[in-house]
Amino acid sequence: MPKPEEPPVPAKDDPKHEPGTHTIIVNGREKTVDVNEVSYEKILLLAYPNPDTGQDVRYTITWARNEHGNATGKLLPGGTVKVSEKMIFNVKRTDKS
Repeated sequence: MPKPEEPPVPAKDDPKHEPGTHTIIVNGREKTVDVNEVSYEKILLLAYPNPDTGQDVRYTITWARNEHGNATGKLLPGGTVKVSEKMIFNVKRTDKS
């Protein structure tokens, strides 16, 4: 009996097949991350490379798995979330009230 053919192994330099490489949307802009999980701090820096600091400055980060809003949540300081392709992040500066 002939041996079944194994599927081809993707080339290592093909970014579509690299484990952990994802295109995400941060404040309407496409960004590429090379991890399977991102932190609050990483998303903040992708949105604002030089974020304002100060005791009254806060940032709110919300996310959705896709444009339809399926699986949504809030990312808190020190927190992480698993990334999926085309995941959407919205980062807003808010003032402590």
